[in-house]
Amino acid sequence: MNKGTGKSGDRKAIQLCLVMGLVGVLHAIVLTLWFPKMFWESNWDGFPALIALFMKILLRLGRWPWALVTGTILAIGIVRTRYRNRAWVLAMIVGSLLGHMAVEALRRS
Repeated sequence: MNKGTGKSGDRKAIQLCLVMGLVGVLHAIVLTLWFPKMFWESNWDGFPALIALFMKILLRLGRWPWALVTGTILAIGIVRTRYRNRAWVLAMIVGSLLGHMAVEALRRS
């Protein structure tokens, strides 16, 4: 049996995704509190149009309501890979989105 296969491997992969999701949440909370304007629109004048477009789309995908759509797509990706094949990276990104949205929601209330 290969390393990381079977029920023990599945459990470890799920645990790794959960831990990295939590790390993502904490990472986003710390960054959002220390750098409150980090995820705001940036000025991309002077950059090539394709790069400016990509960065504007990337920033918008991290905001409500698009962050919810982005997180759902990433969560589906995690489940489809059965928590393997570096799914922990996706879990960390989902956690970051959740942490950022949580801080923004608390700021608005």
